[in-house]
Amino acid sequence: SVKGSSFLILRPRRTGKTLFLSMLEEFLVRSDCADLPDRVDFQSTDIFRRLEHLRAKRAKKELNSEEQRELRCLERVWKLKGQYPVLSISLNGKQEVNTIKSAIMRVAKKYDVLLSTSTR
Repeated sequence: SVKGSSFLILRPRRTGKTLFLSMLEEFLVRSDCADLPDRVDFQSTDIFRRLEHLRAKRAKKELNSEEQRELRCLERVWKLKGQYPVLSISLNGKQEVNTIKSAIMRVAKKYDVLLSTSTR
């Protein structure tokens, strides 16, 4: 479990940090918190097709031990899809963000469903 965990991603410029984080957000974000519903069709990805292939093999009882481990891992990851509110804050030069507080307030407005259900 990653409850209460934080992640710091350090990579050089121009190495896909924003793309990676956008895809991660898209995968994890709850549908009631998403900007646009279903922007990415994860069911068309190779990982999902592999998951379905292994599930079909399991139904036929044709999985070897390595495939069983792989299937368990893929199923654990797939269960995370759409389960979390995701707050992404960008402090790059493209946005006019004067302070971290103002960035957080902009995100909070975006996720007003979270504010209405939180205890203050």
